[in-house]
Amino acid sequence: MKQVINDALRTALARPGADRPRFTVEVHRSGVQAGFDLAGFNRLADEMEDQAILAEARKLNDRR
Repeated sequence: MKQVINDALRTALARPGADRPRFTVEVHRSGVQAGFDLAGFNRLADEMEDQAILAEARKLNDRR
């Protein structure tokens, strides 16, 4: 099985890419300044959401 997969990958990767469209990346202008870690903002938002969920769960437990 491993040999079949390796052979298929080698065959596919060895083909010339002329029949495939060229991969291009479009430029996106962002309002975020260089040096800001967007992944860090996502982590912060996730942590804040987790805290809000835990606070709501604690409120529900206190009412019982």
